[in-house]
Amino acid sequence: MAGLTLGQVLEVDITSLNSEAQGIARHEGYTLFVPGALPEETVLARITKLNPTYGFAALERVIQVSPERAEPPCPIYEFCGGCQIQHMVPSLQNSFKEQVVREALVRIGRFPDALVESLLQPILSMAHPWRYRNKAQVPVQSIEPYTTGARAQYDVNSELAIGFYARRSHRIAPLEGCPLQKSAVERGMIAARDVLRALGAKPYDETKHTGDIRHIVVRTTRDEDELLVALVTRTPRLPYEQAFVRQLRDRLPEVKSISINVQSKQSNVIFGPETRLLWGEERLIDRIGSMRFYVSLRSFFQVTPAQTDILYDVVRAYAALSGEETVVDVYSGVGTIALSLAPYARRVIGIESVPDAVRDARENAKLNGVDHASFIEGEAEVVLDQIVRESEPIDVLIVDPPRKGLAPEVVEVILQARPKRFIYVSCNPATLARDLRLFVDGGYRMEKIQPVDMFPQTVHVECVVLMSRV
Repeated sequence: MAGLTLGQVLEVDITSLNSEAQGIARHEGYTLFVPGALPEETVLARITKLNPTYGFAALERVIQVSPERAEPPCPIYEFCGGCQIQHMVPSLQNSFKEQVVREALVRIGRFPDALVESLLQPILSMAHPWRYRNKAQVPVQSIEPYTTGARAQYDVNSELAIGFYARRSHRIAPLEGCPLQKSAVERGMIAARDVLRALGAKPYDETKHTGDIRHIVVRTTRDEDELLVALVTRTPRLPYEQAFVRQLRDRLPEVKSISINVQSKQSNVIFGPETRLLWGEERLIDRIGSMRFYVSLRSFFQVTPAQTDILYDVVRAYAALSGEETVVDVYSGVGTIALSLAPYARRVIGIESVPDAVRDARENAKLNGVDHASFIEGEAEVVLDQIVRESEPIDVLIVDPPRKGLAPEVVEVILQARPKRFIYVSCNPATLARDLRLFVDGGYRMEKIQPVDMFPQTVHVECVVLMSRV
């Protein structure tokens, strides 16, 4: 560890970034990761953690500033864990995300550099990378707010605060707003918080398992003309429920749904099994492209509507449908991808393990007048195996799995199904690269790799990969 000690302050040169956007420096051959530092910067960094081969250091001061450094507009960016790269100009954010995808494919997928370079398309960035999120679920805590840092300004008189978790912490960074949330969502968060404060609501204490309010959840539509607001509570009933409804409606004329979800377990899982409508409609109707979709409290629905249009345009182009194909969408959720492709296919089948999502997908098909789409509830590998055995060949197969990627059983069944074209939509370049290696070894060829920036100001990047049968 080159004689280093905790708390020691070093002047180091930043050479590159890791996949978490932390600056990489080397001191006498020892690697240090410095969050917030950028390539080509010289910084003062204070050592916070030492391991045998690498360590971490906190950014104390930037001595030589990169021309690609941006001033974050968020007053709590240095504390909040919701964003990681507001300090990068857009061009650096784009190149960083392309590099994350590139390195994952080469290092984890073991694909040649030249092949990756020939297939990797420039990232599709967001035209307006602020105020894009249509949903927020924020923890509620009773805490002493952060008071350090020249830009930290908080309401220190209130016991009930909302905010996203601070970096590597379960302590929140209290907020008065968030520049990533749509304005309607921000209004909903603040209004719900203020009404709860006025009613004397008690924030949840995760250590003692006491208090009432665990989270506030707010969703809006693409046009921001309707709001869904929910409280996640520890107890099934609140003495001020009707007062909350009345006061929130007075503050938010656009609110159309107010509900309570009960999470009584001492758990980090946000939602519990019981949701109770206090007032209004159970769900909103939103749109992607020309399709309309029911959106309820717990529906999985993309949080970046405009960029979702772009993502689905890529999927549709890669599918290259003529109207005669059978399309299977694995992990189909509420049917957004499947139904977006339905006008261009002869038959569409969605596979989803969550019963509520399957119900919503079927209702979404009716909402859009689609009668040649079916949605089957079950585990992906089981249902897909049944389809392969009982139905005609699959022309186009699409997967959009969670961050953990595909289970080995799912990969095996897909290889047995041998679809002509296979489209992998991924939110995790590491598991994407791992799975692509299995498909290439199993007889498929990568044709195109398209990164899409669904979440500007964060390290997350979506990818769409087209594969064809060799």
